[in-house]
Amino acid sequence: MVYDVVITGGGAPVGLFLACELHLAGTAVLVLEQVEDPCTPIIIRDLIETGVATAYFAKKISGVWLRYNLPGDHALIGRSAPDFQFEDGTRLGDHLHDGSALLLDLEDSETLRALSQPWSGKLKYVSAKAKDRLGLSALLVRPDGFIAWAAEGDPGLAGASAARKYWFGHG
Repeated sequence: MVYDVVITGGGAPVGLFLACELHLAGTAVLVLEQVEDPCTPIIIRDLIETGVATAYFAKKISGVWLRYNLPGDHALIGRSAPDFQFEDGTRLGDHLHDGSALLLDLEDSETLRALSQPWSGKLKYVSAKAKDRLGLSALLVRPDGFIAWAAEGDPGLAGASAARKYWFGHG
C-alpha cells in the first residue's frame, strides 16, 4: 500500500489525533510508534515537503480548517472571513483592528445600515465595494474575524436581525 503521510511516535495523543484527522480527510496514513531513529527528523522534513502534508500543515496553522458551530444556514458561518480587498484600498482586516464586530454591507443597503444603528457601540457598520465579493452581499463578522452571518443576493432583514439579536441582545 502507498501512504500519503507517515506519522512517527504515533502513540502520543498528538500523533494519533493527527492521524485520525488526516484519515478522515481521505489521506492514507501510516503510524509508526516508538520510533527512536536519528533519521526521524529527516523523514518528517521530507514528508512536510510533499504536497499533501504541506497543504495539511498550512491549513492547520492558518486556521482555514477551523469552523465554529454557530447558528445559521450559510456555509461560511463559523469560518474565518475572507480578507476582502476594497476599492478604496483597504482590506477587511483593516476594519477589525478596534476589536468591534463588523456588519459588512457589500451592496450599500439602507436596511442594514438602519439595523446596525442601535448597536453602534458594539457593532461597526461598513459599506464598501469589494474587488471580488465572492457572491456575497453582506456579512456579520465577529471581533475575532469569524463570520456570524452571511448573505448572498438580497441580505434579508430577518436573517441579519436574528444574528444581530443572537450576538448583541434585543437592544
